[in-house]
Amino acid sequence: MAWNPLGTPLPVLVRYGYTIIYNTERVTSVFNYGFGDLAISDERIGANAVSQYNAIELHSSATPPGQADRTVLRGYASAGWPTDIYPGNVQTVDGGALEQRANVENDGWIERRGSVAGRFIQMDISGRLLRQASGGFENLTCQVVAEYQLPGSGAWQPMPFSPMTLSNGSTRPLRETFSAMLPQAAAKFRVRRVTPEYTDANNVAEIEWTRLKIFRDTDALYPAQLRRGMMVKATGQLNGRIDRYSALLRHKCWVWNSSAPWDGSMPAVGAGAWQWTFSTNPAWLFLYFSRGGFLNPTAAPAHLGQAGWLDEPSASNGERLFGAGLPNARIDYGTLIAWGQYCAAAQLTCRMLLSGARSAGTVLDDIAAAGRARKTWAPGKLSVWWEAAGQPWIAAFGASNIIAGTFKIAYITDDTVDEFGLSYSQADNDYEADTVYAKVPGVTLPVNQQVNQATYSMPKAQAQRLVNLLAASKHYHRRTITWESSLMGLTVATGDIIQLGHDLTRWAFSGRLVGLGLTGTRVAWVDLSAEVELPDGNDFYLMVTPPGGDPFSVRCAKPVGRTRRLTLVGNWPASAAPGWLDAGTPNPQASEAWEDTAPEDWTFLGGPQQTPGKRVRIISMEPSSSRRVRIKVRDEYEQYYPLEWGLGVVPEVASGERRVARAFNLSAAPLPDGGTRLAWDLEAAHGADLRVSVNGGPSQQVPVAGHITVLGRELLLPPYPAGTQLAVSLLPVTAGAPISIEGDTLEVRL
Repeated sequence: MAWNPLGTPLPVLVRYGYTIIYNTERVTSVFNYGFGDLAISDERIGANAVSQYNAIELHSSATPPGQADRTVLRGYASAGWPTDIYPGNVQTVDGGALEQRANVENDGWIERRGSVAGRFIQMDISGRLLRQASGGFENLTCQVVAEYQLPGSGAWQPMPFSPMTLSNGSTRPLRETFSAMLPQAAAKFRVRRVTPEYTDANNVAEIEWTRLKIFRDTDALYPAQLRRGMMVKATGQLNGRIDRYSALLRHKCWVWNSSAPWDGSMPAVGAGAWQWTFSTNPAWLFLYFSRGGFLNPTAAPAHLGQAGWLDEPSASNGERLFGAGLPNARIDYGTLIAWGQYCAAAQLTCRMLLSGARSAGTVLDDIAAAGRARKTWAPGKLSVWWEAAGQPWIAAFGASNIIAGTFKIAYITDDTVDEFGLSYSQADNDYEADTVYAKVPGVTLPVNQQVNQATYSMPKAQAQRLVNLLAASKHYHRRTITWESSLMGLTVATGDIIQLGHDLTRWAFSGRLVGLGLTGTRVAWVDLSAEVELPDGNDFYLMVTPPGGDPFSVRCAKPVGRTRRLTLVGNWPASAAPGWLDAGTPNPQASEAWEDTAPEDWTFLGGPQQTPGKRVRIISMEPSSSRRVRIKVRDEYEQYYPLEWGLGVVPEVASGERRVARAFNLSAAPLPDGGTRLAWDLEAAHGADLRVSVNGGPSQQVPVAGHITVLGRELLLPPYPAGTQLAVSLLPVTAGAPISIEGDTLEVRL
């Protein structure tokens, strides 16, 4: 027998989870990364790269040739284990302290049971075992026995490795693993210490059955999944287990790799600009999840090979693994590609981990949110709409297609938020948690804060831009406008931008044509259903919408006073006019498209801009009856979008209304606690700037200096001493810039 130098590692026993090499532990773990065409990089244990660890082995699962209905994870090694395939189902059961003395309970036996029987068994024994002698430490031994019981049998049988004689003579902890392959599967086991506990204080024999591991048979095939096996030396590197393992996971999906619009081609057919590659663009992830993934052991597309799954619906598919599972015909490819190009230009990304059961619709909503979009079925297919600067308007609404009595403006007067926060994980800082903030423009001292939680990871700059837009939206979008429409409401959808005109706000004159006159081959004048005027300026435009057609603008001569007749200066060909000029005069030059239309079929908006009316965005639509649809919109300001890059200079914008913002009927009433209730009325405003002077002192904002707007129509002042003189001034606050502002004042002695 050859002698080895002290400290030389010698193989003793190997077990699942730990390898004992001269009392050295090995941790074995299996990680399942899920479904898809995945790639792993930047693996870490804690904060350290796996390459910094000694005695570490990493293995990845693969699809065996000709067996695409499964994946196999090879590379595992353990004494007595019959193959190199990693165990797929191992149950760990804690043991207990092994004691042996007079009157010990159950004669010292510790019994443990697994939930399912298994043949390959490992038992971990650990503790302190040594004798303190005058010259140092000496070896001390302890004998332990282990038994198992087969299902349906009451007889106990010795484990193949029993009895176990433990020996140690140092202060290093004793760790031993014993492994055996039983002839039949067993679920019930017991361990007993045979050597009595020593009475000599110099003998230390504290032995514990640490855990029982039952390697159970499993028929799990793990098809289309990527698993990662790890075996790493724990002694001197880990605290008995892996507390935190992380890796960067990327997956491939179909990407439209072009700046050109969609050409009608579909993914995986070898046409168009489609490319199967890695991406974090929300649009391509949205498309990937919309198509979904299916088990398919027979398909072998060029981009996947025979990987056991397919990324689109097919008659040969098996169970759906993830996603909505929509066929190409139910996906709005043209819109998704345009959205993907917008996301790329706006530097928007989405990184998301799906680890629990969630509906496909909820996941698609979260992916769309990363690209500043919302999911919609309005086109009859799965699509999205998103907010961006410069998007074109597609329709016009005015008195002609707004049902009388349904037009309403609502100002947001709830308890306002004056600072927004966004909690998220930083994609550019090891996915550490972070929160970014943005104050609503005009607020110097925030009082009410709202913090939202992002459902996806993103770089810090993207998070800051998003929260900036939340704050800017609070500043610009302080009201909603609703009305009801008939069939015309079905021509638009949520997210669309429209031009709006109504007599209540005077954003534009609106109505229908009632007559036209021709000069040669052009329209010379029009008669309108409503009067128009132009007090200031010289330019006046008429935007006309034919039935079922696209709106167009034509320049008119300046109206003289209030009139229903306009003389046209711009060119409106007679061929593009109604087939009837009035109730009894035909238009022989009308084209086939309009020959059956009358002037009343044509609607108009009129005003000093080439595109008359108020630019608004539809934020919701719902049926109000079997023949009506209710439309809700908000103001659409181009000045809003650049504020994502910073809130330093926030431009005010004109509301477009010919209305006066008023705060009036200011009153004061005493309260039981000695305070004072101030109340007022508002018109075309959502709040007020309130200032109070006490006994002739300086006028100061209330309730908090720097918090400019008091929302609503009242404010409670604290108690003041009797005889106090209050001078109150009130000014309305409104979104945009009305043509004038009217406030109110009040003096009261308490």
